[in-house]
Order: sequence, then C-alpha cells, then structure tokens
Amino acid sequence: MRRKRPGFPAPKACHVLAAVVACSLIGTADARETHRLGTPRLNEDQLGESLSRFRSLHKKASCIRRPNESSDERSLKRDWLKWVDCSLEEGVTFEGLELLAEVYPTRPFGVFASFNRKRLVELTYTLSITSIDALLPSLDKLYGEAFHRTYDRKGLLDSARWSDREASLEVELVPISPAVADRDFLRLGVGSPGSAVRVRIRLNALTTSGP
Repeated sequence: MRRKRPGFPAPKACHVLAAVVACSLIGTADARETHRLGTPRLNEDQLGESLSRFRSLHKKASCIRRPNESSDERSLKRDWLKWVDCSLEEGVTFEGLELLAEVYPTRPFGVFASFNRKRLVELTYTLSITSIDALLPSLDKLYGEAFHRTYDRKGLLDSARWSDREASLEVELVPISPAVADRDFLRLGVGSPGSAVRVRIRLNALTTSGP
C-alpha cells in the first residue's frame, strides 16, 4: 500500500487554518483598541460624574447653561439643564503641569467641561507645554500604549489616542492663535502665536456641538 507523504494540509484544512489566523489577528487589533480604557478620568474627575460633584471639586469654576430651542413651557423645564458648560483657568494642574491660562493669563485656555443632563460627558485640559512626551509615560501606565499616534513632518509626536466603544482619551499638540484677554473680551490677532498640549476625555455616543 502506498503511503501518503507528509506535507501541507489539504486545501480545505488550509482555508480553516487561514480563517483562524485572520480571526486571531482581528481579535488582537480589537483588543488593542479597547485595551483597559474603561471610564477614563483626569485628576479626580471621571466621565459620568455629576455636575454637583464637579462644582464641589472646582469651587472657582464658572458654569453656564446652553440655550435650548424648547417650544413650550413643559419642554423648557425638561431641557433647562440639558447642556451645561463649565470652565476653570487656575488652581489645578495635570500630572504636575500647569494650565495654559495660569502661565499666560492673556490666553484663557484651561479646564473646560461639558455636561449632558447634569452628567459629565467631556472634559478638556489645555496645558502650558509644547511636547506630548511629558505625559505619555503616566498615560501609558494607566491605559496601555496608545493604539493610534500621529507625527509631524519632523517626526515629533503630534497626537495619541486611546479608545473603546464607550469613551476616548486624546492627547494632542494644538496651535494657539495670538490673542489677548481684555477684561470680558478676547482680542484675536494680538501677540505671538504659540502651541500647547490638550488632553481630552469624552463619551463617544454623545455630541457636545449643540443643544
């Protein structure tokens, strides 16, 4: 009887093996994208926390209600606090790094938070640094290596992003337009341009672009 020579699996077996390998690779990519993000936080603030907790943590925060387009008194009451935005320009740091507004008072960019139905859905820190590298070690330790990074023409890190189905964390270098704060007004085009680092956490399912 003629014995079969050992060799590659039959074509059908090859197809099954290829499918298993492909699924493994896809699973690895998905696992990387959703790696340990959970519910991200910046300092003591965590997505989903209440407006009252935020205000208790940040006594100097200024909060305003966004106007809504409710057509009757009932809907107006229902949507009265549908969207609330809070800002803070001093008194906090992130990983020991100061807010841009605290170092350069003429550039009023600090902490900005958005609340939907009195729950935190987006939080941003704008920091007075010009490189993301100072933040990466601590963020990588908390959430694992960022699954998406971009670089500028000089090969310097321009942004890093962690994300899963529910939330995302982004760190990016942002240009700061020339501006000078004059009492209650912001005069654009005055001063010299610069850059800062913005750290932002947000829920993916909600948009904060409007009421």
